[in-house]
Amino acid sequence: MHVKLTAEERSQQLVGFGLPEHYAKFLTWLETSTANGDEERMNDAVKRVTGRLPQSFDAFAQQNKSAWQ
Repeated sequence: MHVKLTAEERSQQLVGFGLPEHYAKFLTWLETSTANGDEERMNDAVKRVTGRLPQSFDAFAQQNKSAWQ
């Protein structure tokens, strides 16, 4: 069963697992930020650095699959 925890509950859960409080709060902040869409922002960094448009990992893996064979 899945139970949605508040940020404070999640932080305290991690402390209960033995994590230091500052680290538990940081991990909780990361989880909360991701859930709120903070990782969905886009920029042009890849194009500026490489001169090429970004591609998905799936496309990269397909193009380079011989490296893993």
